[in-house]
Amino acid sequence: MQREAGVLARLLAVSPGALALVTLPLYHGPHADVYRVEVGEMARGRVQAVLGGHPVWAKLEVGRHGLLHVHVLTSAAARADLPQHARCTAVTDPVGLLAYLAKPADARACSWRDQGGRWHRPNAATLHAAATDHAAARLQGRLPRLTWTAYLPRLPRGVSGAA
Repeated sequence: MQREAGVLARLLAVSPGALALVTLPLYHGPHADVYRVEVGEMARGRVQAVLGGHPVWAKLEVGRHGLLHVHVLTSAAARADLPQHARCTAVTDPVGLLAYLAKPADARACSWRDQGGRWHRPNAATLHAAATDHAAARLQGRLPRLTWTAYLPRLPRGVSGAA
């Protein structure tokens, strides 16, 4: 989380006004696709195509029903450049949002809230499937980076969040 705090400081330094969370859907597919290097490359290309030039912190995830998507924390100024299928919400608690996004990339390994607001934990079979897909991907070699940044300048030493 300390790395993300530094990223947040860098993002706030170059984002006039508010931040926005953009969710870009990619496609429905097997949950294990989240661990394919070429899917990670496709996700980075999609973020670049939609938000190129805007400062971003992005995370690739797969939902419980197999929707691969990217969450992108960016400047609210990016709203003007979004395609219709992108979902965009104002960020009121950036630290809380980063804590939420620190969850596993595969939603099958996460607790979830239903429409009634009740929380549920993954059952043993679902959790086992998520762990098996991750382990299988690791055995095949390099995993993609599931989070990345773009257009974020380094902060000068001594500024909060600087390395």
